[in-house]
Formats: sequence, C-alpha cells, structure tokens
Amino acid sequence: MITKELKKNNILPIRIYDAPKHFYNTYQKMTYRDLPYTEISDNFAIKIIINEIEHCYSALGIVHKLFTPLHDRFKDYIATPKSNLYQSLHTAVIGPDGKVVEIQIKTEKMDLIAELGVIYNWLNSKGTIKKKVIQDQYILLKKVLELKDDTNEPDDFVENFKGDLVHDEVFIFTPKGDLQRLPRGATPVDFAFHIHSDIGFHCIGAKVNRKIVPLSYQLQNGDIIEIITSKKHQPDPAWIQFVVTAKARSKLKRYLKELKQHKYTKLGRRLLEAELKKFYLDMTDADVGEITQSFGMDTADQLYAAIGGNEINVKKVVTKFLADLKNEGPLDTLLEPEPAADIRQGDAICVDGMDETIHLAYCCQPIPGDRILGFLKIGGGVEVHRTECRYIVELMQTPQNSVQVEWAVEKNRKFLSTIKIIAHSRQDFLIDLSALLADCKVNVVNMVLSSQTEVVHNQIAIEVKSLSQLKQVMTGIMKIHGVISVARVNGDGN
Repeated sequence: MITKELKKNNILPIRIYDAPKHFYNTYQKMTYRDLPYTEISDNFAIKIIINEIEHCYSALGIVHKLFTPLHDRFKDYIATPKSNLYQSLHTAVIGPDGKVVEIQIKTEKMDLIAELGVIYNWLNSKGTIKKKVIQDQYILLKKVLELKDDTNEPDDFVENFKGDLVHDEVFIFTPKGDLQRLPRGATPVDFAFHIHSDIGFHCIGAKVNRKIVPLSYQLQNGDIIEIITSKKHQPDPAWIQFVVTAKARSKLKRYLKELKQHKYTKLGRRLLEAELKKFYLDMTDADVGEITQSFGMDTADQLYAAIGGNEINVKKVVTKFLADLKNEGPLDTLLEPEPAADIRQGDAICVDGMDETIHLAYCCQPIPGDRILGFLKIGGGVEVHRTECRYIVELMQTPQNSVQVEWAVEKNRKFLSTIKIIAHSRQDFLIDLSALLADCKVNVVNMVLSSQTEVVHNQIAIEVKSLSQLKQVMTGIMKIHGVISVARVNGDGN
C-alpha cells in the first residue's frame, strides 16, 4: 500500500522492508514506559529508503495520510541529528489491524551511517569529506577529549561517554532561539555545563519558558531555557545526584575532588601546627618541604593533604621533623610531648560545627560545653566525641590517632541533642511539653512516643546552642507534672 502511494506521487523508494526490534530495545521500552511485554505494540519497524532528503518529508506526509499518526511519537532526526550523527524521520502510526507500527524514513546514506557509524564517511569520501560531516565528527571527538581530561578512571570515562551516546535526546532553545540537544532527563545544570564550564560552576538558578524552575527540573522538548549566574556562587555537591550528561558529571566530580583536597590540606596544616606547638615548635612550609620526600611527596601541600586525609599520621611527621632536628632517633619512634598541663592555650584544633573536615560524632552528639576529644578518621578528617562517649575506651586503643580539640562556636550556631523522657500518661502532657520547649526557644527535629500501660516513653531530638541551654530544658521538663525522669541519650538512642 505504501509503495503504491509513493509511486503514485512520483517518489520511487529504493527499498521498503520490515526490521524486527532487538530484544534489548524491547526491554528498554518496557523499563522506560513501565509496561509488561504484552503491552509493547511496536516490536518491529518499517524502513523506507529513499534517494533524496526532500522526498523523505513528502513520504512522511503520504504515510500520515494513509494511517493515523501518533503525534507524540514523531521525531525529526534529519533536521536535528543525534550526537552520534544518526539521521532519520521517525513516526508511529496505527496500522490496518489496529497495532502500533514504527516507520523510519531515511536516505541510503543515512541508512549506511546507521549501520556502519561515522567510519562510512571515510569509506565513501574518496578523499573529499563534506565540511558539515567534518564539523560533526570534530564535535564528537572534542567531547571524547574533554571527558578524558576530566576523568582519571577508565571505567568512569567509558560509562560517561556511553551514557551520552545511548540516551534519547530532548531539543531545547536558548533565549536567542539557538537549538541545543541534550540527553533525555537533562537538567538546567546539565545545560549550563553544556554551554560553558564557567556558566555551570556559577549557576544559581534557571528560567524555563520565562518561569523560575528548580535546578533539578527535567527539560522537555521545546523548552526555552535561561541560566542565572553569579560570580560568587560555587557548585552545590548535591548537583551530582541529578545531572545526567557526562560533561556535567565529570566537571562536578573533579571540582568536588579538588575541594576535598583543599579542605584536607587546610586541616593537615592545622593538625601539624597544633602537634608541633606541644613541643613549643613552629614549622614553615620550607621546613615541611625538606621532609616531604621522606613520605613520597613532592610539595608541602601534598603532605598537608595526606595528613588531613589520614593517609599519614601527623605524629609520624612530627617524629621525623624532631629526629632531623636532633639528627638522631628512629623515624617510627613517637617522642613524648610536654605534659598536658604545660600545653599553651590555643594549640588545639577549633571545633565550630561548620568545617566539613571536622565531624561531630552522631553516637554521642557533642555540643558546646561538653568535654571533647578528637580522633583522626579512616578516609580523612577528624571526628569529635564527648569524653563520656561509650566508644572512647575503644578509640583510645590507638592513641596516635587522638587530636586535641576545643570549642570555638559562633553565637547563633545550633547543635543536635537527644533526650529521653519517662512520664505518667495524661491528656495534656504533650501540650505542656510543647509549651516548655517553645519558651526555651529550641527547635524540635524529631519526636518518638511509645506508651507502656500508664507510662509514656518520649525520645526527642532538639537543637540547642550549648550544654547550659540543654540543662535548662531538662530542668524545665522535670518540673512538668507527671514526669518521672529526663536523661540525655546518644544519637542511636542508647
């Protein structure tokens, strides 16, 4: 029927044939559309191969005249080729027996490129390759090289590159009307990095069709997108959870790695300075540089980062420095510092609750006013515990990982603390408790209630500024009618 109508309109197809879909293609449709196999109707396609590009569009009109088209299934990959240079007109129609049939209309050259890939252009060029083909292939090659520069791990490189090629695409527009294509599921952050890395790094918001949208918004065909930037803004680590393009992912991973390295360098310097002050010593970058080679490093910053990341124990570096200073003593012997009472004020690492390399342990939830100890973590950073923490005895089994810490908190900074209340069950108890917490100006993060006959167990996580405020809250709760006991508990409820 299709062949007859095409010839009637002076369009002579080279060939028309049916092409069953690959099993994996069917599986992808089942996953993407969330449908069982019995409801996947377009398991094969009809391919119409024609001589001229102009006749492709004429053939499309004839097909739509013969059969009812599904408008949401039409894709023009001739005007907007895929990133792997694939070109064709795709449409889906309701066939004579009521089944959905996919129809692909393309030229002979397009069909060969689909089968052979970009190598066809060299096989068929005979020394002359059209400028447009060279440009498309250059863009593809440039993308590969950019990914190579941003990705050190071979597995990540293959995953990112393959991800960009196999995704369905969406076609979007810049405010000036320029057409851009991105993998389906792409977000404004993906678009920002697609335009330029600087725009991606300084992106603070986006407008789609003149309306503000979240940066996690998934772009749709025909969207007009505008990126809002600020030179002072830095990428949010949470972006890595929703970006889909290889360029955005690789750029963000590299940025986060460098940011982590910078923080560990800063922490390592602080740890080394604090440890040296126990011996009434100061150490310049030049001094550190003289011992870096002993630890397989080239620069002082590399050694600082290794200390901050707990790849090298800070006490081992101090031992090496003292041994060189005295020109005696084995490198692995830890020299004892002056007695703790003689350590000068300000030698400890300051804990403000904001430095990402210094973590407040969830097991004991330390807050300002608590006596605290710091321990180097496996994987980097320092973890701060209360001296009453049930894990302290275990942690002290490796004293070389202990670090002196002290509180240095901003006035309005708040910290999480959990308390357990046991009280007699009565109707207005929660009302009285809520009123007290409001009077004390503390925020309730979580509340768990469990009733045992006439006794109620309440576990409440609240935000407080200090130990004194926590004690004020607990004293107030004890005065509420029916309360049996109030106790501070660990983050895990023990």
